[in-house]
Formats: sequence, C-alpha cells, structure tokens
Amino acid sequence: MITKNTKRIIIINLLVYLLVELSVKFNIYTLGLWFFYMIGWPPSSEFFLPFQSVSYQFIHSGFYHLLMNMLSLFYFGSQVEKKIGSNKFLIFYIVCGIVSEFFHFQFSDSPIVGASGSIWGMLILYWYFYKNDFLSIVFFEVRVNTLFTLLLLSEILSVIFILDSNVSHIAHLGGAFAGLCLLLINKFLVKN
Repeated sequence: MITKNTKRIIIINLLVYLLVELSVKFNIYTLGLWFFYMIGWPPSSEFFLPFQSVSYQFIHSGFYHLLMNMLSLFYFGSQVEKKIGSNKFLIFYIVCGIVSEFFHFQFSDSPIVGASGSIWGMLILYWYFYKNDFLSIVFFEVRVNTLFTLLLLSEILSVIFILDSNVSHIAHLGGAFAGLCLLLINKFLVKN
C-alpha cells in the first residue's frame, strides 16, 4: 500500500505536469509564466528565485522523465517512508533535491527540472534498508546491493564520460550524496 507522503508527492508531480501540458496546449500565458518561474534557474540568472530549489523538483521535461521518476517513487518510496516515518521522509526527499540542485549548479549554468535528485537520495536509503533483498526485474531476480551498485557506477561513469547531455548526472550524484550524508548524520544522532 502506498504511504501518505509518497502518494502526495506523486499526485503533486502529476498535477503540475498536467497543468504545464495544458498551459502549453491551450497557450495559457499566465499559467505558463507561473511554471516558468518554478524551474530551477541558476543563481546567476535574472530569473532566479530562492523557492525554486524546491519547486523545480515538481517540474519535469517530458512524460518519460515524469514516468521514470514517479515509478521509482511509487516502487521504493513507500517502503522507505514506512522505515523512517512520513515527516522525516518528506524532509529527506526535499533536502536531497536541494542538494542535488546545488551540485548541478557547481558544474552547469543551465536550468534544472525534475525529481531525480530526490529520487536518488531515496534510493540510497532503500539500498541501506534492503541491500540483501531481491528485486524482480522482468524475467530475473537481482540482489538490491548488486543492482544499486551498478546503477551508481553507471551515474559516476556518465559524469566522467558523457559531457554533453540533457540529463544532469551530477545532480543525481548530488542527491545520492545528500541521501548518504543524511543517513550517516541520522545514524550518528540516534546512537548518541
């Protein structure tokens, strides 16, 4: 069963996507302008506003981008939310997205959209909690630890070798880094 904040985040993302599509399809200027200012603009941009560090996480560049992020959230989010609680999950998710944006702007002046950084932070927690479990992928099962190690290596290699891409792999790593740091801080605080 899907948990409270995982469901809310998915619904908000879907609604924002539909409203963006409607504003484009029907040329609704004021609605389109509102979404224009939700994009994560670089701090050097004349369009930059501080709230964009959160709002950009709910704007996606297309249906496939939205689908991949929301499927990941649907599949893994509820399990992580059950482990850490709804309020911590929401804070964790948003903070991972903010750190992800920070990483992106250290290497790029292009605007950023999407929940991928938040998703990568959440995946780090899923990895931590369920590393010895198996996931069924199409016709085979793979250990979570193996799959997530390969995914993380793929992101690292993408940062190193794919220099011209519409995907901000460094933002993904930023979200993963934030997830790891928050995990370590939380473990430290709980022990003491």
